[in-house]
Amino acid sequence: MNYLELFDLFHQCRLGAVLAARDDIILDINQQGDIFLNGKGNLKGQSLRRIADFLCISPAGQDFIPSRAGDGVSFRCTPVTDGQYGNPAFHEYLLPVCVLESGLFPAQSRMVVFRDATSQFFFQLLEHVFHQMNEAVTIWDNQCRILMINKAAEKLESHLSDDVLGKENAALYKANKNSILAIPQVLKDKKPLLNLRQDVFTNSGKEIEMVSSNYPVLMDGRVVAAYSMMQDHSSITELHHRIGELQRTLADTDPAQTPKTDSGLTAHYNFSDICFTSNSIRILIERSKMIALSDSPVLIYGETGTGKELFAQSIHNASRRKHCPFLAINCAAIPETLLESTLFGTEKGAYTGSIQRKGLLELAHTGTLLLDEINSMDIQLQAKLLRFLQEGEFRRVGGVKSIHVDVRIISNTNIAPMEAIQKKQLRIDLYYRLGIANLTIPPLRERKEDIPTLVQSFLLKARKATGKSVLGIDKHTLSVFFAYDWPGNIRELQHAIEYSMTILPFDLQYITPEYLPDHILDATAAAPAPVQNELPKENLVRVATRKTARTLIQQTLAEHQNNISESAKALGISRQNLQRYIKSLDL
Repeated sequence: MNYLELFDLFHQCRLGAVLAARDDIILDINQQGDIFLNGKGNLKGQSLRRIADFLCISPAGQDFIPSRAGDGVSFRCTPVTDGQYGNPAFHEYLLPVCVLESGLFPAQSRMVVFRDATSQFFFQLLEHVFHQMNEAVTIWDNQCRILMINKAAEKLESHLSDDVLGKENAALYKANKNSILAIPQVLKDKKPLLNLRQDVFTNSGKEIEMVSSNYPVLMDGRVVAAYSMMQDHSSITELHHRIGELQRTLADTDPAQTPKTDSGLTAHYNFSDICFTSNSIRILIERSKMIALSDSPVLIYGETGTGKELFAQSIHNASRRKHCPFLAINCAAIPETLLESTLFGTEKGAYTGSIQRKGLLELAHTGTLLLDEINSMDIQLQAKLLRFLQEGEFRRVGGVKSIHVDVRIISNTNIAPMEAIQKKQLRIDLYYRLGIANLTIPPLRERKEDIPTLVQSFLLKARKATGKSVLGIDKHTLSVFFAYDWPGNIRELQHAIEYSMTILPFDLQYITPEYLPDHILDATAAAPAPVQNELPKENLVRVATRKTARTLIQQTLAEHQNNISESAKALGISRQNLQRYIKSLDL
């Protein structure tokens, strides 16, 4: 094969090839080499050493000068160049070869073949992550043969990776009765199979009870691979048992110490616990009291921290069910595979290790069940909940007998119901059943007149917790509160008061702006303080935000040669308070 044929071959593959003279001037370069070196088709005639000197250096660190035709070496390098041609890091230097003297090229010209190993680096990185996952993951090709298996899957299935690679699904697994092999089905239908319970036998005879989610990998409409993400169902069962034990403990709670309910859980809040001044909340409470008189399902919408559960508990305690159980479950906090059995209960033999157990619907009989973040519930499970709402009865997981219970359902969501429907997070037919009575709680930024009342309520709790005799917040802090948008709503306001009370000195009676959380001060720094223009300089330190107060104190100290007493006098504050400001502002 002559040079031209060889170079043409390199043009057709993904290896870079450079023909260089002894003085490192590029005589020729193929397309892939030009790409790797970030050229634009203009590298001929330029210095290879200036562009990528790593291609001119031997593994020993010396200039490589081949001594005879066919001389070569193969090694890896990790060059870093910051020149005109970028950073060709993670390139792999494969082979420098002497070019036969033919009169076409100068003596001792050489061809250097190399490849971009960046993709290999990222593959190794992803492979590392792949093996660190707690979930068992297996990757299959479109012929149902294993391509990769991670460490968690090896442990779950008692297989060694080398033993199973390239083997077909049927040679490794045999489905137990009432189970299917998921991957062949996924490859056939081109659709995922999610949260599938499987009982299978490995070729070593081990029985595995797993929950798997299986996905096809599509390219141009063709299935090229598939992968399974599996969990040992025994661990889920163990968690389920622990929840069941907790439920039984609550059910057996001493009635002398807790109100008598099947679950031991009660609603603690009433409408009188809602602090407000705004007309919007007054109207909402009046409407909620009327809703409480019925048994209709209620759907409450409000941003995070607006007090949705407070309203839910108040509705329960104002209803005829107030002496009956009140249970709440966060649908986003329970795994999908566990949520169904938690709600509906289980029959013995429903799966390996399962026992007969009541779900929350049975435990809440005659009372109220709050479904928090209903939009996080699996769509298929929403269908089962819809049937219960329509029929008033359900079946336990693995059961055949219908169970009738009298339960009022209150649900809430932190995104608008119609938005949840559009995102396919909430069934529209379920929405119409849940939302017979709808309540929307406005965010705090739309009812800032409630802030002073809420602050006093939170201060009362904080005084008891900290032992500090704080009377309230000063008017400048109140101005900051009114300027802030409160994305975390009432909960964020409560946390801000708790933070301020924690760091406030015992001798202060009012919370001033410098003791507020930094993110609130930063967000309101650009907001004007309307009272500042009306105040003399000595009072500005109390009005200012943290950044402004820092500048003011620095200027005053400079004017008085860092004399604390004189500076404090100029600012109209005590020497002790000035020292406290200096410390809190890191001056």
